[in-house]
Amino acid sequence: MIERAFVHITGPSGVGKTTLIERLLHSNFSKLLSAIRAEEDEKVEEFDELAILTDPELQRYHEAGAAVVARYRFSPDTRKSDAFFTTDFMFEYSEGVLIEGDLPLGFPPSLTVYVAKPPAEGTSLLRRLTIDRAAMYASELEYAQKFLRSPDGVEKILKSMTPELFDMTDIDVEILGKVHESVLAKLEKKRGKGPLPPVERWMLTEGYSGIESARVVVVNVRSETDRRRAESLLADLKLLREEKDIFDDIIGWKCRRTPITTAAADISNPKDKELRRIITRIKRTFVLN
Repeated sequence: MIERAFVHITGPSGVGKTTLIERLLHSNFSKLLSAIRAEEDEKVEEFDELAILTDPELQRYHEAGAAVVARYRFSPDTRKSDAFFTTDFMFEYSEGVLIEGDLPLGFPPSLTVYVAKPPAEGTSLLRRLTIDRAAMYASELEYAQKFLRSPDGVEKILKSMTPELFDMTDIDVEILGKVHESVLAKLEKKRGKGPLPPVERWMLTEGYSGIESARVVVVNVRSETDRRRAESLLADLKLLREEKDIFDDIIGWKCRRTPITTAAADISNPKDKELRRIITRIKRTFVLN
């Protein structure tokens, strides 16, 4: 099962992710693909698997030609397990999996596709902000002090750092005491140094989180005004990859400065040349897998 290619389609709500999947499925003649709508939900204890064709979104997947369709709700903790791979829909045969929404895998997908909306007039993808490190300093101190005031605070710190180590064993009281002393010492040292001065950093405009690590980015345009704004966004995205200071502030260690595929396309129009180019790029993932 795990040898299949996994393509993650992500982006804000209402930007055309489902429509892009429909276009991809309609253009596919060589591979059997599953289409999954995944939603992270902290209220779900394990996972909730639904494959109901009365669901409008699943119906769209099905009518577009998906071999298997399902809506999968999962808790954040299940990413650390094989829960996704033990679902009924993953036991169904397919040669690739399209995942729309949140990512339930415990590893990077074969390809991440980010569907974006054009920015508002006068808005850039990139913004230069002053970071108040004094406020961050106060918040970090308060966070540490909260744990130290709690009777089981140190135990929570240890479990948050290495949960797999403490799932089945009790923590020795002596270890807790040593950790408590160590945290106290570091807290006093940090308090003595005081906060660092404010610093300016590059950040993404709100609403575009995740675009920085995608290998394919398509901006959905519905008018010439949208296209002009989309081209401005793609120019900023190019700067994000090419300018070292911007790259270091926003991406840093999270991924390499690998070239990405971008396009401004009308996803509602199956004949749009840029859309067809993006679909060809996505389909290559299944061919090469």
